[in-house]
Amino acid sequence: KMDYQKTVIKKYAKVATSKKTSETKYWKRFKSPIVIKEFGSVSSIFFSPVAPYDFAVTSSTRVQIYSSKTHQPKKTISRFKDIAYSGSFRQDGKLIVAGDATGLVQMFDGGSRAILRSFRGHALPTQVTQFSTNKSNILSGSDDKTVRIWDIPSGESLNVFEEHEDYVRAGVVSLDNPNLFVSGSYDQTVKLWDMRQSTSVMTMNHGAPVESLLIYPNGGAIISSGGPIIKVWDLLSGGRCMHTLGNHQKTVTSMCFDGSASRLVTGSLDQHVKIYDVQDYKVVHSVKYPAPILSVGLSPDDTHLAAGMANGLLSIRQRQIKSSEKAIKKQKQDYIRGGTYKYFMRGQSNTAAKDDFVVEHTKRQRLKKYDQFMKVFQYANALDEVLKLSIQTPVIVAAVLQELIHRDGLKQAITGRDDVSLEPLMRFLIRNIHHPRFTNLLVDVSEAVIDCYTRVFGQSPLIDDLLSRLTTKVKQEIKLQKDLIETMATLDMLFTKSGGVPPFFFFFFFSSLLNILRKKMTKYQYETLKVEVNEAGVAHVILNRTDRLNAFNDQLVTDVRTAFRDIDTDYDILAVIVSGSGRMFTAGLDLSETSLGSHSGGDPARDTYRLRAHIKQFQDAFTAIELCSKPVIAAVHNGCFGAGVDLITACDIRYCSKDAYFCVKEVDVGLAADVGSLQRLPKVIGNHSLVRELCLTGRNMYAKEALECGFVNKVTESKEEVLAEAFKTAHLIASKSPVAVLGTKHLLNYSRDHSVAEGLAYTVTWNAGMLNTEDIPLSIEAFVTKKPAKYSKL
Repeated sequence: KMDYQKTVIKKYAKVATSKKTSETKYWKRFKSPIVIKEFGSVSSIFFSPVAPYDFAVTSSTRVQIYSSKTHQPKKTISRFKDIAYSGSFRQDGKLIVAGDATGLVQMFDGGSRAILRSFRGHALPTQVTQFSTNKSNILSGSDDKTVRIWDIPSGESLNVFEEHEDYVRAGVVSLDNPNLFVSGSYDQTVKLWDMRQSTSVMTMNHGAPVESLLIYPNGGAIISSGGPIIKVWDLLSGGRCMHTLGNHQKTVTSMCFDGSASRLVTGSLDQHVKIYDVQDYKVVHSVKYPAPILSVGLSPDDTHLAAGMANGLLSIRQRQIKSSEKAIKKQKQDYIRGGTYKYFMRGQSNTAAKDDFVVEHTKRQRLKKYDQFMKVFQYANALDEVLKLSIQTPVIVAAVLQELIHRDGLKQAITGRDDVSLEPLMRFLIRNIHHPRFTNLLVDVSEAVIDCYTRVFGQSPLIDDLLSRLTTKVKQEIKLQKDLIETMATLDMLFTKSGGVPPFFFFFFFSSLLNILRKKMTKYQYETLKVEVNEAGVAHVILNRTDRLNAFNDQLVTDVRTAFRDIDTDYDILAVIVSGSGRMFTAGLDLSETSLGSHSGGDPARDTYRLRAHIKQFQDAFTAIELCSKPVIAAVHNGCFGAGVDLITACDIRYCSKDAYFCVKEVDVGLAADVGSLQRLPKVIGNHSLVRELCLTGRNMYAKEALECGFVNKVTESKEEVLAEAFKTAHLIASKSPVAVLGTKHLLNYSRDHSVAEGLAYTVTWNAGMLNTEDIPLSIEAFVTKKPAKYSKL
């Protein structure tokens, strides 16, 4: 029998986006940096090779063992007479070795911190110490230009290598062969040694004083750093330089591998830690720190990234392991080798290995839920189901709509809906009708919706509002296309006159211009408002009916509601300012365009129902300001009447010029204020007697009185100064953590309308989720370093 054909999802050409790569996402998971101040520069960080992967931090005259779980020092070794260097663990994690500025090398018990051996022989500071992989030898390098191999049982020096001509500041033992090790010196050379010989086996010239060395686990290549340059040397080819990396701006002081040696981590005096992919040695991620990096370490299980800085700061970042990652790790651990008794008895429930022969069986076709409905011709249910995915995957919604058109089932899917079930489709059209991929399809769908519901438009305020927003979006797109045609004609003329311009240049230029124009023009274009957004993320909303003194008609109300809902969901905006154009902030309600007091002559109940919906639209416009997650600052000049008072009471902060005056004018028009003044003004001022006087008399309240009663925060000399003061405050708010600002406004609004106990209880619930943010450590780091924090968008 023939299987049901799934809905075909059309594949579109990929466009350039700013989405993070998988590497960036992985390294970004090293969150919540803990910053600890040590007594001196952190010169060395070394992770224990065995679980739980504690790490030794060498700073000043001590070596501290930090717990990987609590990130607190669990042991402190301070048995040094001078500055300590290069504290490192043995392969079993039980012993620790370190050198000091006197030249002494000491070995400690990791549990009791007791000195087990002291090795004397170096005459100058010993800054390199490391255990050999045979567990019975120790490598040390000193400023006396020598490299020594020590025997742990006897405490004697087995070998002394004296070929270096300057300080020895780097050394590492091969994991593959305990007889081989590498040393690096300020004489700019890297030398390969064999403990069984008295002279170096191989010498490589790095070209700068060598600060750090690494050797690959297989022993076939080494990495050296000196100055801002990192070099990779192929030992199997006689010390040939395979790669030279110059991504850092200053000296690279420390390097380490991740747990699988597939990533190289480097730290530099340019305050950056960079991560390289060792396949092509390209930088896959970079982390900025507040001070020059002296040491860096990554735990063997890749969960902790530690960096030590020259100013004594120790930064610890932790990555939470996902359950899927744990499952893969457990699967590797549980792998059973073939031929063993355990493999023979593994049972039928065991999954097949990659190289096993598996008898194929026909897989049952699994349909998405919308395809299940399409299969049984339930088109309305299929549309409802796919619209649930509309925000994440508009391509799938478009594919289903296209399939409905092909089946002649679109009208069947959209008819018979109430305003609640029609809303998701309308919102999808508003969000995506301007997108070039979907424009032709969604224009057809919009026409079908209008054909089906023309007779009932005007009966639902919700659908009327969405239809108005869709109309505005289409008008904006038409205006954009007209501007683009004019621009194309201008550019065509310019390029024709300028001679032979390469076609790819024209394409690149026009594409860039199209993106800029689309970004500028499809956002925040309204008939009665001007909205300007600056680089700091501050939006300036300007009432723009200058010829009518910015009086509120139905269009201005709709634009205010739409603008603040759009601003609320715009992650680029961090604060908002509201002002009026012309000589007055607003004259209140436009009585020449209002329908108040008029009746259709029909049924009074129906007239009342429509009037109720009309008033609700006004209320929703100003409530949208209050519900906007971004702080809103009102900058008032001259007169502010009626609906203007309703608007600014919904704002968070109010400033005005000295010529400003406020009036709750509704009582003079013959009605009670019905869109917010009577509800918000008492809570803003707090003086019920004054509020009742203002609302019952309709008298003017001037700037001085408004400042004294707390209605406004500041009074300035002019309109220009009040705007300057508003922008100053808005920029200050925009520099703060977006998570903190959003939460503060939300909790203030909630607490205003609830008791203290309810507000506290709600705050507990809110902060239980919102305190888990990267903004807190960034703020602490900014406070410590006295530098402004750079927060990510919401």
